Amino acid sequence: MTGSKSTWERFCKLVAAYVYFTVGLTISQFEASSRHIAVVANIPIHNTSIYLTKLYSIRCLLNLAGAVLELVSFNCMKSHGDPKKNRGYFSIVNLGALAAVRVLFVLALHFPRQLAYHLYIVLALEAIFLGAAMPIITIAPEHAVAMMFAFNSCRILVTLFQFVIDWFLYSRPLVMMQIQAWVGAILSILGLVLWIYYITGDACMTEKQAIESGKPSPEEKKEEIVKVASFSETIKKGLSPLLIFPAGAIFKDFLYPGVLPYALLQRDKCHIINKWSTILYGIGSIALFIFERVGVFEEWNHNYDSIWCATIPMNVIAVYTMMAIHTRIPAATKIRNSKPIVMTMTLILMIYYSFTFPLSFNGVAKVVHKGFIKQNMKGDTALISLHTNMVFIYRLVFSKLSVGYNKTRVDLGYHLPKFRPNHRMSRSNLAWYFIRNTFRIAWRDMGSDIKMNIKDYL
Repeated sequence: MTGSKSTWERFCKLVAAYVYFTVGLTISQFEASSRHIAVVANIPIHNTSIYLTKLYSIRCLLNLAGAVLELVSFNCMKSHGDPKKNRGYFSIVNLGALAAVRVLFVLALHFPRQLAYHLYIVLALEAIFLGAAMPIITIAPEHAVAMMFAFNSCRILVTLFQFVIDWFLYSRPLVMMQIQAWVGAILSILGLVLWIYYITGDACMTEKQAIESGKPSPEEKKEEIVKVASFSETIKKGLSPLLIFPAGAIFKDFLYPGVLPYALLQRDKCHIINKWSTILYGIGSIALFIFERVGVFEEWNHNYDSIWCATIPMNVIAVYTMMAIHTRIPAATKIRNSKPIVMTMTLILMIYYSFTFPLSFNGVAKVVHKGFIKQNMKGDTALISLHTNMVFIYRLVFSKLSVGYNKTRVDLGYHLPKFRPNHRMSRSNLAWYFIRNTFRIAWRDMGSDIKMNIKDYL
């Protein structure tokens, strides 16, 4: 019985991890081949960072819309049957729509007229269903570490695959993108089939399997009363992992990729940096997965709060990046067009984010699932839903600010190849203008995303 339980648990964990792996496919392909997208779509060089940042920011906006739609639907269905089952059925619909949009992505690449605009539309549409699919981690919080490991490992495997096809087809970027899109569509359809089995089959979700696996029967459970901690108690215990994500996202989503590396380095030189960045994106998840396997990361404890110390070097990188763009200080200007320096700064940024992202998600899940086990309680799962939605809000805000900043600096002449300002403002006036205009453009860009004004930059 114990052996059967262990086998089913491993199977369920593998399925959940694979499905979450497929969820991250498109964004991984986008990050690994952003240079190819810019070349194939014939985006003007000085607008590359604006296009990529706008695409990322509208995806954040629609990610949030999808997550909110999922949360509202879940709460509306609570009174009709098993809430967890209903959420599972809704997740099947989302994953089905996600797979369908990825097939559209394949078609868009095979009919490349107005490719930049059509890619923008399809990838934006995909983001809605991606946002609605992300909360499936709440259906299986016990597999959170494995799921986040798979989600971030997706970036590593996609990038390694990109390395291979770059070796043979670097001069044919459209063909490479078509190959990546076909792989993504096929794997997504397979993930949909496995998730349907996970939700509707007898392996992972039903009471029958729980009994066959040696778990307590309903009669035995009557003697076992497991209380649920209040939301305020849960959020108090999970505050640190809850806030770790914005501490990483404020650097990553504002700086990468519009500022680091594209603002400081020629587009073709950025491709190798993007590929290595995508690989390093999974380092943190791999480390946490190993920690859990050896029994170190069984639950959240204050030792993991030490990640906050890493914000110090990140502030240094952010300051030097801004100095390289806006000043003539030799120590900063030597960063411009220096591939080794820009690569080092970008990779340090990605390593930092690779830990804050999974540590935040897994930390919140650990608090909910095991944080109150000594009191014979479980945390309120609403914290996981709140965290998922807040993640999209953080990304949206920081990416929109990045759009505003990049648009302002390009308009004022702070861009490659020579960084020649075209204004005569004093430093104090310039600083105030940047702050004001960054926020103004970011706010206006919210509305312009809906109007799809991306053609203005093509």
